[in-house]
Amino acid sequence: MTREPVKSAVRALEILKLFSEERRELNQKEIIGRLGYPQSSATFLLKSMVSSGFLSFDRKTRTYLPAPEVYRLGEWLESFGYEQMFRKGVLTALLDELIAETGETASITTQNDIYVQWHRIAGDDPVACRRVAQGTALPLTWSSYGYMLLSRESDSQIDRVVRLINAREAEPAYKLDVDRTTAALRAARSDDAFYMMNSRLEGVASIAALLPVRVAGRNVAVGIGGDSARVGPRRDEFMRRLTDTISAFKSDLLSNFCEERRLALAA
Repeated sequence: MTREPVKSAVRALEILKLFSEERRELNQKEIIGRLGYPQSSATFLLKSMVSSGFLSFDRKTRTYLPAPEVYRLGEWLESFGYEQMFRKGVLTALLDELIAETGETASITTQNDIYVQWHRIAGDDPVACRRVAQGTALPLTWSSYGYMLLSRESDSQIDRVVRLINAREAEPAYKLDVDRTTAALRAARSDDAFYMMNSRLEGVASIAALLPVRVAGRNVAVGIGGDSARVGPRRDEFMRRLTDTISAFKSDLLSNFCEERRLALAA
């Protein structure tokens, strides 16, 4: 059975995400226009976010802005290395190098329960960017990123996750063959990089590999994606460029993630 998210909670977070994209004050009309919410429920939600301290409202300009409390809520996460995914640094430099090497869209992802989530997407390919946006979470079995991340789990966990994904799949045509899928995931453990033409995102193919470091204790998959007509024929070349680029950045990655560097030196 598919579990539906709590609508009001999702909408509150979507409003905060909209501010992160616009980076300016917004009025109610702009918020409703961008997000498509009914006016009555949007009015109630915005008032609730103001009264709870997550938005500030200027009556003179009739505009909203996230309150300082929103900044404080996430500030502590910098100690986990999350800021490296978004600020200019070794991870963004790695993405820039992948784009220069392949001409495709490059991404940073991690596992989020039974999903793979895209945290940073860089590049100008309209096909890839239209299909997957920053913050998107899709089942792990849908992409090469998800395969690389899930393949590193135990056999029992792989089997459990694949069955959960299957149970939540509403379309019979997309139900997985559990035995075949789990076998493919176990086989991917020995792969330095993994290629997949996405059956659920038409016209998109991607190649992913794991970084030699973890962020907040989680594996990180990076890779390139784009039009399958371009990526497919250059599959071997792109796989080699991806793994070579990660190897070239290994020293910088270890030095930027202190815990991982300490563990690597102790090994």
